[in-house]
Amino acid sequence: MWTIIGGVAILLLILLLLAILLVQAAKNNQQATYVPEGTIKFIMMGRGLNQVFLNLDDFVLTREDEIKPGKPETAQPGEAPATPDEIQRFRDRESWIGRRLRKNFGIYWVSLWYPLTRVVHHFEISKARLRPANAVSANASLRERIELDPEPVTTTELRAFFQRPILVEDVESEDLLTSNLLVMVHCRVVKPHTVVFKVGRDFFAILEASVGGSVGDLVKSMGFVDFVRMDKGKGADFSKKIIEILNPRLIMDTGVKVVDIWVEKVELPPGAENVQKATQALEIATLEGNADVEKARLELEAALLRAQANAAEVTELIKAYSSGDERGALFTSSQIVAGKLPNLTVLGNGVNGFSVIVPSAPKT
Repeated sequence: MWTIIGGVAILLLILLLLAILLVQAAKNNQQATYVPEGTIKFIMMGRGLNQVFLNLDDFVLTREDEIKPGKPETAQPGEAPATPDEIQRFRDRESWIGRRLRKNFGIYWVSLWYPLTRVVHHFEISKARLRPANAVSANASLRERIELDPEPVTTTELRAFFQRPILVEDVESEDLLTSNLLVMVHCRVVKPHTVVFKVGRDFFAILEASVGGSVGDLVKSMGFVDFVRMDKGKGADFSKKIIEILNPRLIMDTGVKVVDIWVEKVELPPGAENVQKATQALEIATLEGNADVEKARLELEAALLRAQANAAEVTELIKAYSSGDERGALFTSSQIVAGKLPNLTVLGNGVNGFSVIVPSAPKT
């Protein structure tokens, strides 16, 4: 009897040691690994990709390495969920032991012969985030509101959903008003292989350029007042229009799609403080849906007109006017004065720059 008890004790001890070794291996990404909820890991064999581990509820990975919603309710408008066959194939990729380890202990099996056969892939990623409101001054520029890690970090995990602040500079509206926008994008990885292996280090640069181009195209199609009045919050008209423009090409180029995008802040260039204040007032009134919307709109339009006529330096204009020649010149907003000179024509937005046509001086 004691022999049986001793044998059972030894067996339990061996199992305990194996469990400890397995947990330690998973922590070190060796024979096994942990894949936190909402992340993706890549298993390499030699120099090639051998398997992708996806831990994302209600999503599956197809044979074409495309992540699809597993249920219709998790799909975006116009997005087809995975077929029953694709869902079954995703489940069949795991062995019985591998499925038990994953479901019962959250451990994903890599290889008994690590590192001779299969290994967990390590890659670099650059991280950026919005600074907390209490960490920046009220007058901080949009660029100062973004915290970017000085160096890329090495990781084994790719987040299936992620958010990224993007600064879109020099966006010009239909009426030629230029502004800077701080936008937040909420993205979902569709083709993980493309993100890590095809695009790699250039991923965020391509994402930012693509988002910036689409935002610029949308803003350029409307007047500045209309843009300010537009709902630019989460899931709003701004987001829907940008997604429609952006996603088809973005998925092909980067392997991700934008599921939402919103504007955190609009910044106008120096010298347009009145326009900036009127812009914020109209945004707040529009968001709250109160009776001050029309008043705020009129105040913004008035501020835009004042920006075209407000300046203190007229030396160059007077010199041009008195020279006897009809001339054209480019001046900043601090150099433009309307109404000071007869027949003065100002073309432009009144904030970043103007084409000023000064007529010939009167004949004496």
